[in-house]
Formats: sequence, C-alpha cells, structure tokens
Amino acid sequence: MVSISYEGQDFEVQSDESVLDVLLKNGKEIPNSCKSGICQSCLMVCTSGSPTEESQKGIKDSRQKAGYFKSCVCIPEGPMTVSLSELELQYSSSIIAKELLNERTLLIRLAKPEGFEYESGQFINLIRPSDSLTRSYSLASIPEEDFLELHIRYYEDGKMSSWLKEIAQSGESVEFSGPIGDCYYTPGKEDQDLLLAGIGTGMAPLYGIARDAVNRGHSGKITIIQGAMNAAGLYYTDEFAKVADSAENISFIASTVDGSMGREGKIDDVVKANFPSLKDFRVFLCGSPNTVNRLKRYSFLAGANMGDIYSDPFTPAAG
Repeated sequence: MVSISYEGQDFEVQSDESVLDVLLKNGKEIPNSCKSGICQSCLMVCTSGSPTEESQKGIKDSRQKAGYFKSCVCIPEGPMTVSLSELELQYSSSIIAKELLNERTLLIRLAKPEGFEYESGQFINLIRPSDSLTRSYSLASIPEEDFLELHIRYYEDGKMSSWLKEIAQSGESVEFSGPIGDCYYTPGKEDQDLLLAGIGTGMAPLYGIARDAVNRGHSGKITIIQGAMNAAGLYYTDEFAKVADSAENISFIASTVDGSMGREGKIDDVVKANFPSLKDFRVFLCGSPNTVNRLKRYSFLAGANMGDIYSDPFTPAAG
C-alpha cells in the first residue's frame, strides 16, 4: 500500500484517496476549496517521490519543476513526502462594504493591500482567519481601483457565504492568497472582436475584463452576454449597460430562459443566434462547468481558435 509522509508522520493511502483526502482524514489542516483541481488553494510541494501528471496540469512550468502539485486531484502512484506550499503570498485585508445584488448574489468589497497586483478576471482564495476556511472568488474589480470586489453566490448551508452574509461586518479582518487564473484580458490585437458570455457570478470576472479592455483602448467589437433562468437571476445589468454606453464598439445583451427580461432563451441559444461564426474572435466564458464546457465547444466549432478561448468554470465548494 502506498504511503505519504507529512510533518514527520506517515499515512497509508487507500486506492481511491487523494493526498488531500488522506491528510484531512487524519486531522491535518490543509487549505482547500473546490476539490476539483481548479482553484489551486490546496497547492502543496512534493519533496520526495513524484506527483501525478494530472495534479500538475495548469501549474506554471517553474513550479512543476519545484514539485508543486494540486493535492485534491493527486492520487499517489508511489511513496511521497509532501509539505505545504510557501510560494503563494498571503495578504491581510478587511471587509469595507457588503451588499445583496439579488437574493443569491452577495457583493463584498475588500481593502486592497499595498503591493497586491493582479489582472482583471483572476481570482483569489479568501481565508477566514478564525479557522483558515478557504474559498475561491473571482475579482470583479480592476487594478486601478483601490478596493477588491467579489460577487459571491450565497448558499444557506455554505460555510463561507453564509458567514459573509449573516455574520461578517464592515471592518472584519480577512486574509487571502493569489492571484490565480489565466482568464483575463491581455493587450495586443486591439482590433480583434471579443465575446464575453457568462451566467451567475461568472459575470464578476467578465465585469472586470470588459472594463479593463475598454481602459486599454480595445477597438474591436466587444459583446457581453449575461444569462439567467429569469429576471431575478440577473444582476449588475445597469453597470454592464454603462460599460456598453461608454463606447460605440461595446454592446450588452441580457437574456433569460423564461423571457421575463432581455432576450428569451438559454445563453447557449442566444450566443448561437448572435454569433453563427466566431472566427478570429477572442472568447471569454465564465459560469458553471456544464455551461462553460458547452459554450467552449460551440465557440471552437464556430471558428474560434482554441488558444483564443479563455474559460473560468466555477465549481461550488462542498459546504
């Protein structure tokens, strides 16, 4: 049976257990959130042995060589000695504002720590200081702003979201690490048309990406499409409309499955109706994994180069 060593202790690994599963089962406090290899909050270092290829996907080459791996998706193939990552910078901050944008979406603004740099559309791992509970949230703000804005899906049984909504107050201390993610706008090809499509809190990074593109003087057409089941599921429509009104090359389309607001239909159908071809487009897709994967496949089949499709699927954390 394979074993892993952590802090001088050896732990046996069952055939279907990840490194994270084993350490949590044995009472070790390891930061984690999505448990699906997306957020990288469970990043660890392998100092002896080899992490699996799957557990290093999406990690920068330099860090792969240094032994960094995602413990939540690493099912050991041989003995490993592991330790917590110390490369990620951790920042101290505080809540400076919170507001319900609709019944399920909570806006949280954090004070921006000195020295923290990021690209619009990246995400951070928010940490509750009392117990190190960690969750990943995308940034809706842009680097020029003196705050960090998060749009958080609220769940009654969500450990972090319910704490933020019901208990945490303005001035509450929090910590975070990051930034993480490659779904953001980069300068170059300013005349390239852009499509930004998302649902739910997937609109948070798109809000940042759209404004960043505008601020950098993007001249190609920029289309933002927001989807929801009904009007109650939409949010920030006025803010997106203001972005669209700021320049002639930008448009915003709100859509609902039941037709109660904006275009009628699933976001997939709205995208297909408006963009039968996405040849030479740069595409940004954010939201649930199923929606993102469907739109990603369509974008490719409609002519977009795979290298020009940027996606940020959100997997709800367990609890």
